[in-house]
Amino acid sequence: QDQPKTKILEKKTQAEINTVPFPSYEIDRQRKDNHNKVERRRRYNIDDRIKELGDLLPRHNEPFHDLLLHIKHSKGSILRAFVEYIKILMKEKQKKKLLEEKCKLQESQNKKLLLKLRIWMFLAQSLLTVGDVVR
Repeated sequence: QDQPKTKILEKKTQAEINTVPFPSYEIDRQRKDNHNKVERRRRYNIDDRIKELGDLLPRHNEPFHDLLLHIKHSKGSILRAFVEYIKILMKEKQKKKLLEEKCKLQESQNKKLLLKLRIWMFLAQSLLTVGDVVR
């Protein structure tokens, strides 16, 4: 029962470490710093996506470029121009769809007319051959 008379240092548990009092301004500062980091990443992400949208806008030699000449290189003007470009593309898509429907209708009418023409040609041919037999 002879124990050394030195102090035995106990290891503090994680719960005890977490209860160490920090000044409230340090906690607030840490929260603000964390929030600032998150917010900065969010802004950088938005900026990168806006730059990508700007890169997708038509260039000098591409269709619809003349409609987007007023673009400045600010975030708002890039977004505004991209919205206009999307609207233009949607209108063009609708026009294309209408033309395709019109073309299908025209093809259908052409097939019907071609069938009628073949029938008339067959009838005309058969009348000619009947006429040759009658003579």
